[in-house]
Amino acid sequence: MKELSLVKPLNRTTPGVKAKWISLLGILLSLALILQLVEGILPPLGMPGMKLGLANTVILLALQLWGWRQALVLVFLRQIVGGILTGKLLSVGFCLGLAGGVASIVIMQLWLYCFGSGKSLITTSMAGAVAHNWGQLAAARLLINHPGIIWYLPILTLAALPCGLLV
Repeated sequence: MKELSLVKPLNRTTPGVKAKWISLLGILLSLALILQLVEGILPPLGMPGMKLGLANTVILLALQLWGWRQALVLVFLRQIVGGILTGKLLSVGFCLGLAGGVASIVIMQLWLYCFGSGKSLITTSMAGAVAHNWGQLAAARLLINHPGIIWYLPILTLAALPCGLLV
């Protein structure tokens, strides 16, 4: 009997592997949702809406273990299920979170591609945190359509660095 490897992408065409992949995805999704809900009850850090991004540790883990496609699936599922659980599905916050999550996955994958997977998780996490904030800011600019929103860019960038470091 073959053991399930978590350190390489899963070949879901092998018999039994699809069920194992779905099970592991469910476990990671549950963990990310728990962290998201716990973080939601904590007071904001400094600015309204500012969070550490604890649930993104699970996304970073999925990116490292499985690659960007499965991590992106996890981002979408976390946003949708989290939106349902919190009653914020399809709200502005949902759209901002989804945009930030997608931007984060894209930049972290590019970071790993350009600088190699030997780079530390800390720098990858920091790049993802900055990208998350920039993605949210880009989505906010599209949704709110006010040019002044761009003034948050330096503040959000500086706020993302220690959050990415801690996560």
